Amino acid sequence: MHINEISVQSKSTRLGVTGPANLRRNIEQRVEAADVFASKLAPTIAGLQSVRRSQRQIAADLNQLGVRTAKGGEWSLIQIQRVIKRLLESSKALPFPSQRETSGVTLACRIENGPRRSDASAE
Repeated sequence: MHINEISVQSKSTRLGVTGPANLRRNIEQRVEAADVFASKLAPTIAGLQSVRRSQRQIAADLNQLGVRTAKGGEWSLIQIQRVIKRLLESSKALPFPSQRETSGVTLACRIENGPRRSDASAE
């Protein structure tokens, strides 16, 4: 019984020494991956914001367009809020997208919401 106690104690000690170092490295990698993912998504979010979509609508639009989260799931409001917060805190202000970057998104928004008033009056 005494041998088992020593064995457990030595394992605990080793984990305590290497644990924080391993966790710090893992956390840094996860933060970096989240930053990269958010920066790739920034033009899409900015495009949806430029056509006055709410954050809840942006989540629904991304899901409808088949854009998945970093883990492959569907978007929720809190995830959109966290991505926007990450972009703003990392001093990477959301870029204003060019017309070329948002043309597909604008089209998708018009299909969902119907034509804009200026489009409807032109018909």
